[in-house]
Amino acid sequence: MITLNPIGYVHCSCSEKADVPRQGVLGEGNQAVIRLLPKKNFEQALEDLEGMERVWILFWMHEVTHWKAKIQPPRSTGKKGVFATRSPHRPNPIGLSAVRLRSIKGLDLYIEDHDLLEGTPVLDIKPYLPYADSFPDAKVGWMQEKVEINEIHWSDKALQEVVILEDQAGLNLQEKIEARLKFFTKPSASNRVKHIKGDIYLQSYKFWRIVLQKKQEEPILYVLTVLKACDTTDLNIFLKSGEI
Repeated sequence: MITLNPIGYVHCSCSEKADVPRQGVLGEGNQAVIRLLPKKNFEQALEDLEGMERVWILFWMHEVTHWKAKIQPPRSTGKKGVFATRSPHRPNPIGLSAVRLRSIKGLDLYIEDHDLLEGTPVLDIKPYLPYADSFPDAKVGWMQEKVEINEIHWSDKALQEVVILEDQAGLNLQEKIEARLKFFTKPSASNRVKHIKGDIYLQSYKFWRIVLQKKQEEPILYVLTVLKACDTTDLNIFLKSGEI
């Protein structure tokens, strides 16, 4: 019998799974506080941690309700064994993320560049050591040896639309969209991108639909327009408008 007790909890603006980037590196600038539990002597446990630029966070993916032996990752053409992926649907939903440590105040750790969800139980904290934890030449099996990070270019029309929608939604919608698109390579159900026609794709994010253009020969995504998801009429009008 193994018993795990949280040492603290995450507090951040990512309240839904759709808000969380696929990897912490895609959540550049994402801020959060890890608040450790009081009366556990964690004040002493935190001594000497400040000054570490990055730390490993081990956490429990508390919203995962089941596991799958095989899943289809966004960058795969077929299903893979879950142990060969970073999927959250694991027999024991334990997550691992290297985040940027900004400061420590009492029992609060202020972090950035994270892929954590509001209320996530934290199991442990360890220092990230580049000499021991980084193997840039390691082979990655079925995954691409070289992962290209897309540049995101916005049309003037899309930028105007996203500003209006951000005011309505009260969140940095442009930042959230870019975090989801940086690693986009092909459409799939898991990344909520589908092919429309030619080099035009549609990204679904919460209540919005983002019309994209992706030319195969270059790692650049062009955001053409941002539409509300409730009505397909606007999408059809845009596709027929001659603006693409």
